[in-house]
Amino acid sequence: MTNSSEIYRRIFRLAAPIACAQLGNMAVQIVDSVMVGIYGGEDPIPLAAVSFATIAWALVFCFCIGFTMAMTPIIGRLFVNSSHKQCARYLSTGTLLYTLTGIVACVFMLLIAPLFKYMGQSAEVLDIALPYYRMMAFAMIPIMFFNTFRQFLEGLGNTAIAMRIVVFSNLLNVFFNWVLIFGHLGLPSLGVYGAGLATLLARMVCPLIVVLSMMLRKRYRIYLSFRIHTGFFYRSSHLLRIGFPIAMQMLFEMSAYTAICFMMGCFGAIPLAANQIADLMGNCAFMVSMSISSAATIVVSHMSGLGNWEQTRRAAQCSARLSLVWGTTVFFLFFILRGVVPRMFTQNEEVQELASIFLMLYGVYQISDALQTVMAGVLRALQDVSVIAHYAFLSYIVVNIPFAYLCAFVFEMGPKGLMMGYIVGLLLAAILYSLRVRRNLLRMSRF
Repeated sequence: MTNSSEIYRRIFRLAAPIACAQLGNMAVQIVDSVMVGIYGGEDPIPLAAVSFATIAWALVFCFCIGFTMAMTPIIGRLFVNSSHKQCARYLSTGTLLYTLTGIVACVFMLLIAPLFKYMGQSAEVLDIALPYYRMMAFAMIPIMFFNTFRQFLEGLGNTAIAMRIVVFSNLLNVFFNWVLIFGHLGLPSLGVYGAGLATLLARMVCPLIVVLSMMLRKRYRIYLSFRIHTGFFYRSSHLLRIGFPIAMQMLFEMSAYTAICFMMGCFGAIPLAANQIADLMGNCAFMVSMSISSAATIVVSHMSGLGNWEQTRRAAQCSARLSLVWGTTVFFLFFILRGVVPRMFTQNEEVQELASIFLMLYGVYQISDALQTVMAGVLRALQDVSVIAHYAFLSYIVVNIPFAYLCAFVFEMGPKGLMMGYIVGLLLAAILYSLRVRRNLLRMSRF
């Protein structure tokens, strides 16, 4: 029987490459922001434009990525029961389904772009943000294709391939940024637009490499079958049935975050730029939480697929403990580094001062954020996903957004008041998800 220490080691072994890949994704945004900040100098407009465009893009991105997350627990259960043909069929189904989702998402994002002028942002920010946003919209197609394979490989228990690809892609992104933002190697300086184009080019490389990587490995080559098999509509329905509540949960969470960031823009470019700095650091911490969550999904889905309910319970408990340790660590790191980090991004002293305050507020909710993220991963592994969308709606839409608005505008707390809503929303979500996991574990103990 697997003891707790072995489960911890397995989670660490799976989470480490996922964390590298997730942080690699964040590195794209950080590199864009740092280079754009250097390009803008003391002018906060370019950094604010990247912040606004990233927020608008991330809303659709999170919703679409939520769909692909259904692949991991489904493949995990099939894999541990040696249903390799079914795994291959789910991969071909998911590839078509999710790539089409990426195309639809791209078209949707391009169509809504003209509506941004009604969202209270300054004309200077929008003029720079929209070209960057359009490049990120086109990037959704290769992102969805790649993430299908990434989630599939995670279901098989391999998290290293995606990590290597993302690291390589981000090295390309740094090079393309250097060339396109500042105008090197004989090319013109494209500024913020160049950052978006660099990201698109780097993302397009990922699908090619992941398919080639699987073709070169005999144990994975058997899963490559790019054709429509019998039962396509059943498998599509299964993927959507699991994926849609996950996508809605991520959409509600991201909607609350996006609403707060849009309201932040009402206070001007300085709070928006300061929030971008704190947000990047918060997202880095969140990516590690997501890696623990993904590892928990893999381990718990494998244990539950084998019908080993005692080990399933133990894996869930170990994942929860890791999330609490990580959240506490981040809280202290943000407090200690609150005066150092902002200087890495901008020379504007007003932005630096406000970003320092935001970092402390972001640190406050790290424990609840880590816990709710990991507990959602456990619920995905158990395929108990319908309830998480309802909990997310209550936490983020019913509680988070109104409370943030009241604090910021009614009680006149300003930009800092917006953060209060997110703190309350994440705490409520962490409590609800934890209670749901506990309910599942208690039910398992009766069998």
